[in-house]
Amino acid sequence: MRNPDGSTWLHRWPDPFDGLSAEQRRIVITAVADNVLEGWRPSRADIQALIDVVCGNTTTEDYINAVRTGGAA
Repeated sequence: MRNPDGSTWLHRWPDPFDGLSAEQRRIVITAVADNVLEGWRPSRADIQALIDVVCGNTTTEDYINAVRTGGAA
């Protein structure tokens, strides 16, 4: 997870980004990059959970609750 711009984890897990619009992709990349700069090391499940929020498959509230209980990691 060296590069907060996504170049490492985007190459590692490209398929969750399939079908996202350019705007959705930008939102996910920005959210991950901001948190990587703070020391976060996202897993594939973390990336997918953020994508689910951006795509409207889950609510932000449900995502936050899952993160707090360890359900998104």
